[in-house]
Amino acid sequence: MFDSHCHLQDLEGFERDDLESMLEESSVSGVLIASSHSSKWKEQLDFSIATPALFKNAVGIHPWDQDATFEDLVSFVQQNTSHISAIGEVGVDSIKTPESVDAQLALCEKQVGLANDLNLPIVVHAVKAHDSLIATLKSTTPKSGGVVHAFSGSHEQAKEYLKLGLHISFCATILDDSRKKIQNCATAIPAERLLVETDAPHQAPQGYSEWLPSHVSIVIEKLASLRDTSFKEISDVTANNASALFG
Repeated sequence: MFDSHCHLQDLEGFERDDLESMLEESSVSGVLIASSHSSKWKEQLDFSIATPALFKNAVGIHPWDQDATFEDLVSFVQQNTSHISAIGEVGVDSIKTPESVDAQLALCEKQVGLANDLNLPIVVHAVKAHDSLIATLKSTTPKSGGVVHAFSGSHEQAKEYLKLGLHISFCATILDDSRKKIQNCATAIPAERLLVETDAPHQAPQGYSEWLPSHVSIVIEKLASLRDTSFKEISDVTANNASALFG
């Protein structure tokens, strides 16, 4: 299993060795740690420096991060390129930070350009902004692909992302049987573009006081049920997709 999106830098109460043991016991072979705030970029890299086969990193300026400049990102990435597997989270959040949507789009375009310069994929954060983000990505196309994490859009929007060479990742929202739009979309994505994630420790489903990368098995189990296939099939194909994308 491969958790294609989480924030271990935001997880409290766990030492790295404990996390490694937990992931090994849970048969999680890979984890992508995505940026949540620039103040934790170095903390992210500590994971992949220690255990590069297990931990991969996406570094970028999250739409909620008001503290970092693009120049800060470029400098950090240039100094740590060998430990960075993707640029992200990049994108737009019109719910959390609606006052800066235009600035978010402009910064997203710069970050995609940086990813292209480095031949790295991108990790996309999109909340109530899919159409404007798709238009931006059509203008500056990610040359090495990427993923739209915790996908929340329509099937039509998913198809536009697929045309741009991106993968689509689903998180615990598919566990909610009232979210039929997302569940139906999850059945329609081509297997070769499918990823799964926890977004741990965030986006814990109802009933979970603690949400960890090892819980990606729960997302896989539900996705397998929705797609009428086996747990092993979804686990294998999503792990292979993530490994191919992030190295």
